Amino acid sequence: MMNILYLACQDPRKTEVGGQQRTFLLWNALQKHGNVYTIVPVFGRLDPADKIYFWDLNASEFRGQLKYGLKEYLNFLLWWKTGLAIKPLYSFPDVKKIFPGIKFDMVVCRHFKVLDYFNPYDIAPTFIDLDDYPLTLFKTVITQQKKYNFIFSFIWGNLLRLELWWHSLQWAGAWVSNREDLGKTGTKNRTMLLNNIPLNVYDGGTAPLDRNILFMIGGAFYYPNVDGLNNFLTTVWPIIHKKHPNLRFFIVGRGWEGLFEEKWKCLPNVECTGFVSNLGELYAKCLATVVPIDSGAGTCIKTLESLSNGRICFATPFGARGLSLTKSELSDIGVMVYEKPDDFLSTLEKILALPEWRKEREKSARMFIRENYSRASFDLQVSSLLNR
Repeated sequence: MMNILYLACQDPRKTEVGGQQRTFLLWNALQKHGNVYTIVPVFGRLDPADKIYFWDLNASEFRGQLKYGLKEYLNFLLWWKTGLAIKPLYSFPDVKKIFPGIKFDMVVCRHFKVLDYFNPYDIAPTFIDLDDYPLTLFKTVITQQKKYNFIFSFIWGNLLRLELWWHSLQWAGAWVSNREDLGKTGTKNRTMLLNNIPLNVYDGGTAPLDRNILFMIGGAFYYPNVDGLNNFLTTVWPIIHKKHPNLRFFIVGRGWEGLFEEKWKCLPNVECTGFVSNLGELYAKCLATVVPIDSGAGTCIKTLESLSNGRICFATPFGARGLSLTKSELSDIGVMVYEKPDDFLSTLEKILALPEWRKEREKSARMFIRENYSRASFDLQVSSLLNR
């Protein structure tokens, strides 16, 4: 069997949020190809698990040395400006010491960010799971967060473009999560689609007759979630509440409490639930979900998760990215794309007035996910690139 070195920025056993789920799925798929040895960079000491080594960056023997200090400062500057480092900060740890006697046949890096910490190209043929295309992420997220003008966006964006080009010459292949990003980095025959797969799928439970809850799920640590939710609550929700005062809106996920108290507590029928352990019960109770984001990259896992649980999803055009369907086709599978508050309201009233129409789309949503976003299809997409 092959020996595979898996470099990830997260513990591959965790599946709480979308990024962790993809890390887990890739880790699991690789185990069908051989023995998987994982290194995860962390700040702080964690005990190793079976074939999983947590590399404490604070304890690196090279920290404090002048040339590595200069390299660290350069990386900090580039991270601050582009959201991604341009050259690996470390070519360490010594893999031979961590996994003695193991000769690796390939290296798989989960996300471009992992290259901030490792230089894997001298170890074995290297495959990168880009997931979110870095230039799209830079243009839609970093430039907004940093409030860059045209000149700074041009300079730092092209520096990042140069970095992507250099890496594309080194890696043996790459995956992206959005079909539209195929061929943007490196050559087309070395870039393949790897769909995000929703893991939080429930049996549906017993739905109440009066399903009057809309909710958004996501962490407050991710800027597109904060920006998108704020736009929704300030422009769309007041119109919805005025017409349908019985509807409730839940903000679900970690880290929202402070923002809720500061910005949205005064809004009628808006509640902050925090982390919800029983999402199955929430999906059963809800009328629909909302994905209001306008920036980011890749395919939105929360849109897919809503469909997999048989619930209609109201999504911005950006929230429906990567599905490669027309607006009419998206509606047929339960993705209701809205661009203006009136779009949202008119579709909502149709859902409320025509329960059979709604049920047809809820059924189609589950079927669409089963046919196109299964664990088996994910594993096949991983194998298709590795076996080329």
